[in-house]
Amino acid sequence: EWEGPKVSHNDKDYKVYITNERLILHKERGFISKTDDLVAWDLKEIEQIQYKGGWRSGVVTIEVGGKEETVEPSEEGPNLTAKVRARIS
Repeated sequence: EWEGPKVSHNDKDYKVYITNERLILHKERGFISKTDDLVAWDLKEIEQIQYKGGWRSGVVTIEVGGKEETVEPSEEGPNLTAKVRARIS
């Protein structure tokens, strides 16, 4: 449904996608034999999402199941946060 900005999570760069059920971080890896590196959270399980910083730099904190995950968007951090909030409320 929505393709977001590039982000950094656990020192890896990903592309963000939001579907009707999940927040997905996707990265293709490998030169010859390409494989997918995916990190996904069910939108129903996201308890809270916050953004701290400016438009170009900041940190998105996602709370899922009592654990905090951090994502650093390269741009559009407030927009990413707003899109996820609209889906979880």
